[in-house]
Amino acid sequence: MQCDLCKKSECSEDKDCLNISEGAVELYEESDWIIHRAASLIEAEYYMKKTRVEELILFSREMGYETL
Repeated sequence: MQCDLCKKSECSEDKDCLNISEGAVELYEESDWIIHRAASLIEAEYYMKKTRVEELILFSREMGYETL
């Protein structure tokens, strides 16, 4: 995947840019999707704009973490 080259950034709007089939969705738990969504939002918005540490902070906030 090359999310950084994507001009659509549909993942930041909760759209399935990968066209994952229903069968694949069943392989993952809800917590996996929550993490994937948060990571996708941060990557779509801040890739190559923030440092990894800044991205980690943004991801942690998106996940609602108070301590690491």
